[in-house]
Amino acid sequence: MNAMRYGWRRNELVSLGLVIKKRNEFNNLEELCSLAQNIKQTFIHNYLDSHIDVDLS
Repeated sequence: MNAMRYGWRRNELVSLGLVIKKRNEFNNLEELCSLAQNIKQTFIHNYLDSHIDVDLS
């Protein structure tokens, strides 16, 4: 099950433009999950910054 979840997260990162060359102790499932979430949040933040004009005055 963990191998399947690892593969899913790895594929998610590839779809976000990153390539994980090999699996080692530095790219475990928790790190991949965290990295994918951080990248998606950055994309969302950048999208909102560029497409929503809010006047707070």
